[in-house]
Amino acid sequence: MKINDVTCFILAAGDSVRWGPGSLSKTIKLVQGEPLIGRTIRMSKELGVTPIVVTDKPEVIEVAKHYDIPYFEPLHREFLASTALSTRELWGPKNIILLGDVYYGPCFESLFNINKPWQYFGTLIEGFCMSFTDVDAMEKALEVASNRDKYGSFGYLRDALHYLENIPIEWGIQLRVPAPDSFVMIADGTDDIDTPEQYDELLKRIELQSESQTELYPEKNSEIICHKVGRNLHPSKRIARLSI
Repeated sequence: MKINDVTCFILAAGDSVRWGPGSLSKTIKLVQGEPLIGRTIRMSKELGVTPIVVTDKPEVIEVAKHYDIPYFEPLHREFLASTALSTRELWGPKNIILLGDVYYGPCFESLFNINKPWQYFGTLIEGFCMSFTDVDAMEKALEVASNRDKYGSFGYLRDALHYLENIPIEWGIQLRVPAPDSFVMIADGTDDIDTPEQYDELLKRIELQSESQTELYPEKNSEIICHKVGRNLHPSKRIARLSI
């Protein structure tokens, strides 16, 4: 499938503080010999989408140049939400926000099926992607999510979803059950690398999958998918339809 009408952003402006002082961006960590963000760039280009890398990190800019795609230096990058909001001038009719520190699984292609005012993809704890067509509503939602002092938000894309769905911001970083219909559970091995430990765990899972030649989540086509997040198991019937 080739997609030509989507504006795609890959956010990679964070300081990777949990990786230790002076660490380079976690988004350039190698996965099977390829920078993690480079993998997302390549997968996007294979769908016919030229993503825009949102960063001010020299090492990430070098990756963007290597893959011959544009990059955008955000005016604000205090939070994910403020980084996303900084791209407002570049938004089109259909937009998708990806995260540079996420290893995307087989559901990646389905994320680009953008036909709703907004959708949030992730788990009840982690967010991996947000897409939208209602630019005015998303602009206001990201403004709220970026203003911690006024709204008590956490700066996450999840805060924007809370605002859009009239869910109290003070509910915190975890979505509650039942989640809104605009929330889509991803449970196909997609995960992020917030810490070095999570990076090591990801590499081990990939190695195990390669050695056994089996799927990380063999139950992914069942009606209910359970995605292991940390030590919790979260089932949901709102799952990303996989195109494999």
